[in-house]
Amino acid sequence: MTSPSRSFDQAYRSLDAGDFAAARRHAQAGLAACRRARAPAIETVPGLYVLAAVHAELVEDDEALALLAQLAALTQDHDDAAYLEAKLRLSRWEFAAADRLLARWPEADADAAVLHLRAVSRELQGKQDDADHLYQLAAARDPEVFKAPVRISDDDVHALLNETIALLPPQVVASFANLSVDLLPVPDAALHRELDPEILGLYAGTPIGEVEGYAFGLPARIYIFKRNLERIAADRDELIEQLRITLLHEIGHHLGLDEDDLEARGLG
Repeated sequence: MTSPSRSFDQAYRSLDAGDFAAARRHAQAGLAACRRARAPAIETVPGLYVLAAVHAELVEDDEALALLAQLAALTQDHDDAAYLEAKLRLSRWEFAAADRLLARWPEADADAAVLHLRAVSRELQGKQDDADHLYQLAAARDPEVFKAPVRISDDDVHALLNETIALLPPQVVASFANLSVDLLPVPDAALHRELDPEILGLYAGTPIGEVEGYAFGLPARIYIFKRNLERIAADRDELIEQLRITLLHEIGHHLGLDEDDLEARGLG
């Protein structure tokens, strides 16, 4: 019979390999082995963490947080669990909770991943000077993985968006009479709390053709979130391409295309 530790080792390897079904299976096998052996509860921590990480990867945040709460009741010394919970809290706009979790690492000792996540939290809260400082620290500690965000002026973004729209077919442009494109640094908690705060763009409105007399309805809006796009780009060329793709993606929603349609057109 496989021991709990062996099952948990297999679960971690599967998690690292991105095989989430196998990671779940091995973690559950290890937890079952712990129950059969009546092992101390602390020995279940690896299995609880892997299951939480699998749920997080599958965007099952409630399940992941419930497992992390069980883990935290057993130990407060699991850095990976604290980091994972901070990421989940951030995705739910719970910035204070994320910052508290990340504060366990002093700035001088924090690794690049922690510093980068702190920077994202500060940026989403509008604390741009703090964010830029932390981005620079993260890049200095692990330049291969974490680079400081590429910056682009609002004027350059507006010019690019206008150029992209100008290249569209006239019949598509004609549908924009009741559509505006708004450039924001990051999502607004008052408007977008139901969404991932790191979302790149958003279409808010009724796609054309879905409601008779659409032109007389409320204006539709496309939101482009510049800081979130800057954060994911490796260089200026990639940033420009991501801005273009994001705008076309949201225009696709305006035209009534769903995510599968957009993916088929290379705009997923």
